[in-house]
Amino acid sequence: MKALRMVLMPALLLFAFQVSAQYPYVSPRPGSVMQPVTKHIILKPGELVDAASLQKEKFSISGSKSGTHDFRVVLSSDGKTILLYPLNPYAYEEEITVTVHPGVHTLTGKMLEGRTFSFHTRRYYTPEEEAAMRQAARQARLQEQAYYREYYRQQEQHIADSRGDVTGQFVIKVNTNPSEGVFMYDAWSAGILGNSKWDGFYIISNNGDSLYGSEKLGGAFDFSLNPNGYLSHYNEKVALWEVRDSNMNVIDGYTPGNGYNFDAHEFTIYPNGHAWMVVAEDNIVDLSVYDPSYPDDAIVMTTLVQEFDADKNVIWEWRGFDHIIPTETNQNLDANYVDVIHTNSIELTPDGDVLCSHRHLNQVTLIDYETGEFIWRLGGVNNQFTFINGSETFNFQHDARILPNGHITLWDNGNAHFPARSRAKEYRLNLDSMTAELVWYYQPKTYNNNNAFWFAMGSTQRLDNGNTVINGGWDYSSNQSNFYEVTPAGVVVWELALQNSKSLVSYRCRKFQWKPCAPVAIGSVSVTEITDSTALISWVPVANAVSYTVSYREAGATTWNTLTATATSVLLQGLLAKTDYEFTVMASCANNYSSDECPVQTFTTTGDIATGLAAADALLRVFPNPASETVVLRFPVNSDWRVVVYDAPGRVVKSAFHKQTEEVRLDLGGLSAGMYRIEALGSRLLHTTVVKN
Repeated sequence: MKALRMVLMPALLLFAFQVSAQYPYVSPRPGSVMQPVTKHIILKPGELVDAASLQKEKFSISGSKSGTHDFRVVLSSDGKTILLYPLNPYAYEEEITVTVHPGVHTLTGKMLEGRTFSFHTRRYYTPEEEAAMRQAARQARLQEQAYYREYYRQQEQHIADSRGDVTGQFVIKVNTNPSEGVFMYDAWSAGILGNSKWDGFYIISNNGDSLYGSEKLGGAFDFSLNPNGYLSHYNEKVALWEVRDSNMNVIDGYTPGNGYNFDAHEFTIYPNGHAWMVVAEDNIVDLSVYDPSYPDDAIVMTTLVQEFDADKNVIWEWRGFDHIIPTETNQNLDANYVDVIHTNSIELTPDGDVLCSHRHLNQVTLIDYETGEFIWRLGGVNNQFTFINGSETFNFQHDARILPNGHITLWDNGNAHFPARSRAKEYRLNLDSMTAELVWYYQPKTYNNNNAFWFAMGSTQRLDNGNTVINGGWDYSSNQSNFYEVTPAGVVVWELALQNSKSLVSYRCRKFQWKPCAPVAIGSVSVTEITDSTALISWVPVANAVSYTVSYREAGATTWNTLTATATSVLLQGLLAKTDYEFTVMASCANNYSSDECPVQTFTTTGDIATGLAAADALLRVFPNPASETVVLRFPVNSDWRVVVYDAPGRVVKSAFHKQTEEVRLDLGGLSAGMYRIEALGSRLLHTTVVKN
């Protein structure tokens, strides 16, 4: 597979980075304007940071009006991002200057260079202006809905509904050997009269058997199975992204960071505990600078992409207002409210970059995670690609995703096609020639075989067997279905029509091979206290789990040994010295389901028993253990030692560098009770565990 980006690193530059390093990503973006007065500072050097080097005096924040600001220094849960949280808001309409002095180190010993940057805060909005923003957004949505309701009425005034009586939420019209799995989707009423009894989120089988149905819940968007094994959806009633376990219990909730507004288009949690979401920002903007006929006080809505670490710190943010100018939009700028960007999907690529769909730009973009800048832009007025071999472009699209072969899929709503029609599409991108080629598409049909059209929402999902699951999205048509599964040849093997008496529609529908018990997070698994015959395996608990099964064997063996535990650790005993072992962990939940096994992990026992006993005094020793506030680490030799402390999920909670010593007193103050892994790198790599009371 050809990567979506190409990175060149000259040998000389690579050598220089062995000595010092920079901050390629900072937020807010230098020179940006109209920032919130509560915005925190994000600094990313691109590798693990030495927590012991994060003294406050190495940073400063000052405002041109508000003066010097006090702040908290926080290291992200993965140890890669420095966060500065001001203790008081900035002033409105002032310049904020952030200074980072040299002296912060990475765990590899690189010293980070100093940096100074600045940004400007927005003006104060009165309560009346804030209320006007909310009302303008609502009115704009109602106007769009009214327009398309009339559009469908005109298109179908002579077309009868061919489905007959509908007695339930849906009718399955085709079911001929679809792939295995379950469908997960949200449903809600787009009708004039408001919510229906079916509003909510659902899981059904190929045959339409209900595996789960929520209580009546209007505004439940983007119901999905996350890569970390938990379910999530937006709940408009409580204004929260809710995370649920396998018994549908709410176990967590997320809100936008930095005081921004909710946007219900995308939320995803990955196995490392990091969550991603689209959020919204409203500002009053003078659009007359682009054309004198445009209003000088328009309410402009733009979108942002935020990444949260496992502790819910915003550790990465792409702010559309910093990268897009209003004239790029496909919306009318001669209006008092303009939704300029409308980001509706986020996809992390294998290279670690961020693929986004922006509906109101007619554009899909790839954003460099290291810098926050565009790598390329596909479609729209700033398109960088040539569509070749007669390949059709897209507009008003949703749900851009990357396939294992590097191709891009999306749902082309096609509002601007003439006549309007919607298609699932797959593009092959060539970054050498900067060309885009449409290599596959599927055009759903109405019941009388015309091209179907959905003016908003919708999704396209490529399954492992090559089939594609399609959700048309939002329409007011009784003459077409809603969900499809089609083969690569375009044969419909599954088709579902939602109840139309109240214009029941869906934002997204996806299909999953679902085991209703989340797996043990691979990032939370650790192996400690390894000797010649034992090893302690620990992990973070799974919500709703009642027991765990650890399977282990000598590397290359054909059979597994198993242990069952109700705790979140097991001690393997009777192991062979100097031997490689592999193991997995599986959770069993209260609903009688078991999870998938986590990926196979490995460890190696120490030397033979005689050697191990003779060398016992040479190992890293810690006492007292368990401990309360401090412990003493005793090393086998006098050396420079870099000491790192990890919590149970594997997050760095403390680190320090000690010159030429055989003993260190380590402060555990501020750490919660539990087990911690300690690594010491000096003349050799040593490790041990300590229990904090």
